[in-house]
Amino acid sequence: MNRRIFLATLGASLAAQTSNPPDSVRNLKPMTDGVRPIAPAEREARIEKARRLMKANQLDAIYIESGTSMFYFTGKRAPGQAWLLPAKGDAAWLPAEPADLAKHLKDAGIVTGKLGMEEQVRFATVDGLRTASPAVEGVSATPVTAGCRM
Repeated sequence: MNRRIFLATLGASLAAQTSNPPDSVRNLKPMTDGVRPIAPAEREARIEKARRLMKANQLDAIYIESGTSMFYFTGKRAPGQAWLLPAKGDAAWLPAEPADLAKHLKDAGIVTGKLGMEEQVRFATVDGLRTASPAVEGVSATPVTAGCRM
């Protein structure tokens, strides 16, 4: 039970017990009526917009660790996991570890260039990428992530 349903139930109970509950209590209704989950087509459109913004900002890929941006693009919450979206090719799920990131970048053909790092990426990952893939420049992914969400 959430707070709104609790208050609506309480309001109905008060209405039965008293002749004059406040309108604000008597008229409470669930806010989520009619809300539909985000469809796969919407998530795909978000990914395509991200790719257009990557191209415009000269990013070869973006790297996102578990958090709100990951949920925005994938609909998943995956603690300890990361999501790599290359400008071209398939996205990949990987452990949120610098060595795994370097391997996936190499497998995706990204051995030089710019990798957009989402703002919640841990410093250990950014620093580890500098060691594991020194020719890949870690930059902010905010022009892409915020650009999609605004």
